[in-house]
Amino acid sequence: MTYTVESTDAIHDGMQWSGNYSRVERHEFTMPDAATDRQVWRKARELVGLTGCRGRYLHDDAWMPYGAATIIFIYVVRDNNADLIAEAKRLIALNHDEYMATYETFITYKDGQDGRVYALPLYDIPSFIEGMRISLML
Repeated sequence: MTYTVESTDAIHDGMQWSGNYSRVERHEFTMPDAATDRQVWRKARELVGLTGCRGRYLHDDAWMPYGAATIIFIYVVRDNNADLIAEAKRLIALNHDEYMATYETFITYKDGQDGRVYALPLYDIPSFIEGMRISLML
């Protein structure tokens, strides 16, 4: 399985930690399909220079070293991202929203009613598609 590890500076909004993205370091790596989560995280931390650091997991895909304003994300690289993005674009248009751009790990779109811009991580596209199909009754 292929993964992307992303290290960036962290920012706290008073409620939770998130990536600030003023400094970003990305690496792609491959692990055997039978690799444990621990093995994947060890390799990811090694690639961004945080081997041996203690930290905490914020989500399944995010880790922060103690005492540092840094956050590490892991994404699974899927071969079928192009098909998922195409389907997301189709549903965004059906909902009268405006697709904006595709980035390495997310897409952006603008709400057709209030003009807000949303970022949708690639790993969330399958659940986004399912939710849009339900709300549009497709």
